Amino acid sequence: MTFKKPLFLAVLLIVAAASGQAIAQSDAPNPIESVYLARDNGDGKPGEEVTYFGPDDIPIYCVVKLSEPQIATFKMLLFAVDVAGVKPETRVVTSDYTTKKGEDTVYFSGRPRGKWTAGIYRFEILVDGKKATELRFEIRSLSRKGAPSNGRTARSGRN
Repeated sequence: MTFKKPLFLAVLLIVAAASGQAIAQSDAPNPIESVYLARDNGDGKPGEEVTYFGPDDIPIYCVVKLSEPQIATFKMLLFAVDVAGVKPETRVVTSDYTTKKGEDTVYFSGRPRGKWTAGIYRFEILVDGKKATELRFEIRSLSRKGAPSNGRTARSGRN
């Protein structure tokens, strides 16, 4: 019996240490303060925040504002969520960037071959390999007057 008691205590300590580590990792603060989408401002940079896009809005920018400057690797994944002719959750663009000292904003952009196909898309942002947030948005088809049709707006969700 004396052999089993130390073994039980060792297993208990390992489980407790692993649980504490998992809790510490999940409680880590999200370094992202906000995320927004933008059209090109005409100078090859992101313009003002928008909630939807048209087929000719190329590129689409995803702007990630950090809560404070930090060095980390950010990865942007762009998925076609509900787009005619495309399998749901198909990854269409991937990009990554490692911030440098003093940087507090990360700019990602996505562009199709040709024009965007109308539908629902999703940006997913990972920080050092862990999902930090996602943002859904719509590419609206053009009406007869050239204005995008009505539909859903972009929404940012933190995980």
